[in-house]
Amino acid sequence: MCRLILTAGLCLIIAVLASAVPIDQFCNGKKNGDYANPNNPNSYITCSNGLTYVRYCQAGLIFRECLDRCDWPTTPCFTTTTTTTKPPTPGPVNKFCKGKSDGDYTNPKNPNSYITCSNGLTYVRNCPAGLIFRQCLDRCDWPTTPCFTTNTTTTKPTTPGAVDQFCKGKSDGDYTNPKNQYTFYTCSNGLTYLKNCPAGLIFNQVLDRCE
Repeated sequence: MCRLILTAGLCLIIAVLASAVPIDQFCNGKKNGDYANPNNPNSYITCSNGLTYVRYCQAGLIFRECLDRCDWPTTPCFTTTTTTTKPPTPGPVNKFCKGKSDGDYTNPKNPNSYITCSNGLTYVRNCPAGLIFRQCLDRCDWPTTPCFTTNTTTTKPTTPGAVDQFCKGKSDGDYTNPKNQYTFYTCSNGLTYLKNCPAGLIFNQVLDRCE
């Protein structure tokens, strides 16, 4: 029993010492930093001033060079795909931007990419893994991320009546509509303007916006 304990302890000491002992050759010519260990995925190599050090990951984890840390094997890297700057091969997609203003557009054939129009030329860009292009946000994002886009509000004063007196004596600004939380009042120079929030959102007077 004692022999087993001593043997296990000796192995642990050897492992710790091995992690701190420079290993020649690997880091020759490499920049300082961490690198995957080609001989053992459960460890990694740290290069410092040309010296090589082996470090060990926690049990069950492997070194993920794309994340520069020990992590689970299934953790996605979320590296951004390099976008092409060359127009695609002539075809139906190449005509997409004809007559369109410069900007980014949803790719009708692939939600995991989008189309950038520039001077009439069409460029297909890929979103990072797991994301889709959200036209309302003008970027790649999660499918469940809310848009929080603001509808075009009316600039015509409300019909004269009780509501038309709402802004009397009030400072210019936005106010909650006590009768309908999905709308709000804008007061400007004593005039009352009724405005609608985007579908499903209510007006928050503290934040002065629909959410």
